[in-house]
Amino acid sequence: MALKKLTLLVPLSGAASRGDQLANAAYAKAQGLSEVVAEEHFGTHNLLSTLKTLRDSEAQYQQALSSVGALHASELLVAELEAVVV
Repeated sequence: MALKKLTLLVPLSGAASRGDQLANAAYAKAQGLSEVVAEEHFGTHNLLSTLKTLRDSEAQYQQALSSVGALHASELLVAELEAVVV
């Protein structure tokens, strides 16, 4: 998302992960940043349908993606650690 590309997320099910992928995918979809297909529903029909949704609504997704700022995780982590250590 930081690259401002349209994304189709296929998170692992809760049985295959801790559930964080499901939560992250739901958040991204709720923010209008991506589309999501549940792993158990992933197939040719759903893939094609969801890709068409992305294509047909590209301008809306691009607008939402334009508001996403790039995170500099390493800089934030170092600042947090320095605040604790110093």
